[in-house]
Amino acid sequence: TALGDCRLLIGNSVAMGYEDGWLMGAQLFADRCISINWKEGTLGFADAKI
Repeated sequence: TALGDCRLLIGNSVAMGYEDGWLMGAQLFADRCISINWKEGTLGFADAKI
């Protein structure tokens, strides 16, 4: 899915074909999402592709 579709997308990124251990989280703003990395215990932000 595109990053623009990440509102409340709590999906395992490994199941989606990624190996980085990130979970997509809730959309904070119209073009920004928050993610958590359960392997490293860190938070990250992603810009949506509009």
